[in-house]
Amino acid sequence: MIDLEQLEKEERWVEVINYLEKSFAQNKNIGVLIDTIFILWYILIEGKGNETNLKKNSIREMLAIYYNLALKDFDSNPDFLVLIGWCVDLLFWEFANATDDTGKEMMLKALEKNDKNVFYQWVNRDKLHLDSNSIKAMARNILENFDSIFTDHCYTLRCYFKSILVYSMERGV
Repeated sequence: MIDLEQLEKEERWVEVINYLEKSFAQNKNIGVLIDTIFILWYILIEGKGNETNLKKNSIREMLAIYYNLALKDFDSNPDFLVLIGWCVDLLFWEFANATDDTGKEMMLKALEKNDKNVFYQWVNRDKLHLDSNSIKAMARNILENFDSIFTDHCYTLRCYFKSILVYSMERGV
């Protein structure tokens, strides 16, 4: 049995992507699709492709395929909207037909679908005009419930958001 988390920890990105692609082909699960898009985005934004056999153009091609598939089949899924909206907001030029507003619009749409979700509120904290103490408290609340919120996502995505939430809790940003 392949241990995806171990592959991620060892930064064996080709194997991680192959595993996620096979998993998605067997079961068209939105969580696996989110993880696949996130891993491809992470490789691009962190420059991890240089350390593997992955070329930026092939990563971009795969990202375009999976992002377009998600837009077609899961564009109303709040988890897709908020998690991938975050990625689009930071690196919009790598996502097909995205503009510099697309990610923000996706994250806001997730909040509109579930305005009680504290993580969705935190992601939209600028739009909600929250003060520093409110942001710290919100990040703390999310971290206290982190495992239940992110249980279905890959190790890399969990680590990424956990580190940002810790920073947000400490700095109120």
